[in-house]
Amino acid sequence: MDTAEQADRPASFILMSGRQVIGTIITGAIVGVLSWGIALLLDTYVFKTLFCHSMMTPQCQDAPQYAAMTASLLAAAIGIFALVKLQVFRPLLVGLASVIGLWGLMNSVTSLTWQMSALLFMGLFAVSYILFAWIARLRSFGLSVIIMVVVVVAVRFVLNS
Repeated sequence: MDTAEQADRPASFILMSGRQVIGTIITGAIVGVLSWGIALLLDTYVFKTLFCHSMMTPQCQDAPQYAAMTASLLAAAIGIFALVKLQVFRPLLVGLASVIGLWGLMNSVTSLTWQMSALLFMGLFAVSYILFAWIARLRSFGLSVIIMVVVVVAVRFVLNS
């Protein structure tokens, strides 16, 4: 009787294939590089052009932050579409948690060389995407969201300290 009941109960996790795991890591790395690159391009060619007529304006000082925020959202949208193509479970949740968790990362890497900051973005986004995709595999949506919120708060705490 016990074996029949266990056979009828679904697993607590949705399975991920090796293709999905590798694809999620690669997608996270690409999103990281895109986020970094788009932020630099937007800062240089759009936001500084719009806001920096006088270097003393507060908008000019915040131009890199505006560029990083816009780039993060654009790159996350591309990442979510890639995760949908890979058929990763709950791709929107993965993308949103990654963006919120790594929000403001551009401010932390301003003192690094461009190669190191691009590599850091690539690595952190890859780890973030696979971590949140792994958490999203939980069948219970509520438990998945609670764990993601705890992890996002922990990541934000580490990045802001």
